[in-house]
Amino acid sequence: NSGGVVENIENGKNGFIYTPQDSEDFTQKLKQLVESFDLRQAMGANGRKQVEQYSWDTTVQNLVEIWQQQIRDRHVD
Repeated sequence: NSGGVVENIENGKNGFIYTPQDSEDFTQKLKQLVESFDLRQAMGANGRKQVEQYSWDTTVQNLVEIWQQQIRDRHVD
């Protein structure tokens, strides 16, 4: 629970958020991961989806869509 990384983590979905100085909290969450294959698989898949939102391909596609919309809007005016 520190810095900008927290903004990209959905606690329990694509990662865990824990208090940095709370070793018990960290240990408990690590134990959940060790003991649950399904949780590891789900978090991995969800994390991958999150990362793909920031890929160059996605970023470029989003920019192209914005520019195309701007061009359409100017032609309507």
